[in-house]
Amino acid sequence: MTRTRVGEFEELIMLAIRALDDAASCRAVQTMLEERAERAASLGSIYATIDRLERKGYVESWVDTPAEGIARRGRFHRVTTDGVDALDGMDRIRDSLREGAFSTGAPRGE
Repeated sequence: MTRTRVGEFEELIMLAIRALDDAASCRAVQTMLEERAERAASLGSIYATIDRLERKGYVESWVDTPAEGIARRGRFHRVTTDGVDALDGMDRIRDSLREGAFSTGAPRGE
């Protein structure tokens, strides 16, 4: 598979999905982004991003059957092995850039 970088919002979505484990519905992802990332996100943008991540092979989804007394089915998501690799790759890039940015101890831009 060709390596595809992920954008900031895609990365946040995948991190939220990983943290939520098998309870990663779009609504739960939205709540986590609002609480932990202090970032508002519409359900539409989350759905669109998850669909894009599915096309990249980084997220997979399934529909769970409703429990007794619950009228609606739920769509849930998980990060794939390729998605975990992409997240790890972004961590390596970020670490490498930080190392270069702070290695001299001198303030940048002066």
